[in-house]
Amino acid sequence: MIKITDHSFAERVVQSKVPVLLAYFVHPGFIALSAFVGAGLVFAGVTDWCGMGLLLAKMPWNQKSACASGSCCEVKH
Repeated sequence: MIKITDHSFAERVVQSKVPVLLAYFVHPGFIALSAFVGAGLVFAGVTDWCGMGLLLAKMPWNQKSACASGSCCEVKH
């Protein structure tokens, strides 16, 4: 039995095989999806600008809440 201790290695294997399997068994368009994601990663690396990172940073769950300032967490006597 193979014991995988490096999770990043396991994740890379899964990420590289899933699109190939989906393209073979489901639809060849999954190869285009993988190429699009890869091109986006290359663009982000070359230009140092990541559109996905900017979109994720603006999502509501990444915003500071009112409680983060401590105003709602105070105990009033």
